[in-house]
Amino acid sequence: MKNENKVGAYENLAHAIVMQAVTDYRASLKMLYKPIGQRFKIEGIDAAFLKTEVKHFFESKYFSNLTSVDGEILVEKLQREAETKEFFRLIVSIIYMTYAGYQTKEVK
Repeated sequence: MKNENKVGAYENLAHAIVMQAVTDYRASLKMLYKPIGQRFKIEGIDAAFLKTEVKHFFESKYFSNLTSVDGEILVEKLQREAETKEFFRLIVSIIYMTYAGYQTKEVK
């Protein structure tokens, strides 16, 4: 029974480490899609540096010891996810600006 609890605890720790890396990678991508003047450091760390470090982690032997997930595929999926979100944010802002401009023209 004790060994089962240890295995479960190690699996939980491994899962938490991987999920924190995913969260950090997403945060760095989100920050890097912002205009340079609107970027800030994530917990004191430059977003580009954080992205590079987490990417190295995903490609490492340590990562492959923690999970059966392919790190390169994970990076590709997270990158596509960020690009898709940024694309939709851009479309929404264009629609909003167009609508706001339309509203302003109507009032005049």
